[in-house]
Amino acid sequence: MTEHTKNVLLTLSIILLVIASGAWIGVKVDSARWAVKSINMSKQANKAQSNYQKKFNHLQYEVNQDNSHSKDPVLKSMSLQNGSESLIKSVGNRFFNILYTWDNANQYAARKQKLSSITGDKLLKDKNVFGNKSAVDMVKATGLSSNFDSAHYWIESADDHNINALVTVKYDSAYSGSPSGTGIRTYELTYDKGQQKITKLSLIQNSVEQ
Repeated sequence: MTEHTKNVLLTLSIILLVIASGAWIGVKVDSARWAVKSINMSKQANKAQSNYQKKFNHLQYEVNQDNSHSKDPVLKSMSLQNGSESLIKSVGNRFFNILYTWDNANQYAARKQKLSSITGDKLLKDKNVFGNKSAVDMVKATGLSSNFDSAHYWIESADDHNINALVTVKYDSAYSGSPSGTGIRTYELTYDKGQQKITKLSLIQNSVEQ
């Protein structure tokens, strides 16, 4: 092979290498562009979904508000039912979680104060619900503790002023050094919308889970 031929081949190799390098760089640039574009599209999709959910929730709220004041008895009843279920579950879970959760006599006695903001004055004085000094002494002497498990609600009636519901509460309790047992209590509950408080809690059934 002559020196000239070698030079020609060398030149062609360099040209091909430059072309290949340029194509590889182009592919990398295009890939990077697509990656950035995909990320932006994903962000836009998430933002659009978030905006949609906000608008949907706001619309649902307005519909419930309008329906609760509607002259159509069906729409008003449905709105009151839906709103009542959500409200009583929120307030009820907070109430029963505190009422049925304590580790010692001090925590047992403190329940009344903790629940005063969502409990009517008359109910706060109910010894069947919050106990008395004798009950506190008993908890202290026996080491009785309790832990809220769950609550289920059924709306009996609801209007612009009150919500009446049946509530089944499940809780675990145990004396010091003894295994725990699961208790189930069913109540009739009344929630006053004006006071924003539970004003009635009547025990109608008490049982132990087998």
